[in-house]
Amino acid sequence: MNKHYVSIIAIIITSAFLFSSCSSKMSNKKRIAFDSIKVARIEHLFGDKQKPYCNLIINIAYPNLCDNASLKDTLTKSIFAFCLGNEYSSLNPRNAIQKYINDYLSNYRKELEPNFKQEADSSVYQWYNYYRSIVGKVKYQQNDLLTYAMNFNEYTGGAHNMYATTYENFDLKQMRIIKLADLFKPNYQNELTAIIVHQLMVDHKVHSADELADKGYGATGNIAPTENFYFDDKGMTFVYNIYEIAPYNVGIITVHVDFDKLKNIMEEKTFKSLGLI
Repeated sequence: MNKHYVSIIAIIITSAFLFSSCSSKMSNKKRIAFDSIKVARIEHLFGDKQKPYCNLIINIAYPNLCDNASLKDTLTKSIFAFCLGNEYSSLNPRNAIQKYINDYLSNYRKELEPNFKQEADSSVYQWYNYYRSIVGKVKYQQNDLLTYAMNFNEYTGGAHNMYATTYENFDLKQMRIIKLADLFKPNYQNELTAIIVHQLMVDHKVHSADELADKGYGATGNIAPTENFYFDDKGMTFVYNIYEIAPYNVGIITVHVDFDKLKNIMEEKTFKSLGLI
């Protein structure tokens, strides 16, 4: 599995630290406008258009206008740590993306050109055609809540591509990333797990955990609450990327749970402060 894909969880943890490091409070009304940087680059091995190539696509939305300069700066740093990695978060948006592009293209040539020189079987040349797409965008914004989504898709040779969709939820008033522990009462894990499993059973029209397992759920990891979630007006959606709890062929799994099903374990004060209930 590609290092960038594997490091997504580490990036989320790092960006959470960045966002929570600022303790300033915001007024209830915030105006935030977003711009985006879109870049597409193709690079051939040895600079030869007759040889395999990598295709890199980046499209990242970031705040370019905000009533509060501290919020704008902190949110921007978190977004670039989330999408590209912590080492790019301290740069301004355009410099961060340019450095990321340069690093990716340099690593592509460095890793593959020596092997390609020794390659005698032309039938596998297509495996040297790499692809990476990173798209970051605002998923949901209401009151003091902003949800940011990052779609990652990559092919590095072999049987199939790797892809993931990851979410971060920002409390704009507290200027921090929202975690499950902020939303639910202590020792919420077992009950929330049961709610998610039950919803999966309802979604797939089965009557037992064993029947759910027969469909592949839980085959690659235990079903448990995930920090990868987002909100809408009716509830929360928990997102499990490929291989997290099921085989690749199952794809990305989404489990939507209505707010009323979470009432017994939710911290109502937090949900109300975010304008969710």
